[in-house]
Amino acid sequence: MRDWRKEKVSFAVFGMPGTFWIFAFFTFPLVLIWIYSFCTSDELGQVVWEPFWSNLSLDAYSRALEWINLGIIWKSVWSGAVATVICLVMGFPLAMAIAFAPARWKNPLLLLVVLPFWTNLLIPNLRLDRHPAEQGVREHFSGVDLQSDHGVFECDRK
Repeated sequence: MRDWRKEKVSFAVFGMPGTFWIFAFFTFPLVLIWIYSFCTSDELGQVVWEPFWSNLSLDAYSRALEWINLGIIWKSVWSGAVATVICLVMGFPLAMAIAFAPARWKNPLLLLVVLPFWTNLLIPNLRLDRHPAEQGVREHFSGVDLQSDHGVFECDRK
């Protein structure tokens, strides 16, 4: 294994895409939401930006401490804690069983763990032909017209 201290250029090249991804899709939106939390809104609920520094307010944080919002926050924390306990109770013994399983059983057991994630990815992709528009996304790019009449699919090349 190579030492990253000796090959800083390759480390930087391989580290940049992940760093960009985290900044672009996690850090930047989080900072933007944090800035929004100090802004005020107009009568239509739109954020008032101009001048930005004169409209800063802690109203959102004071509203968060109202009883109805505290109840919502408590329900969110409680459901998160219950989900965490369920995942630990189910996941840790399963991980231990896979780790100590014979070598010929490890791959099939890991497949049973990963398969639900694949179906979660597959189902939205298969639903592209049922797009609410007149013609679905997949139909548009493939040139195949999938019309549903009484549960029967007809394929007509355009």
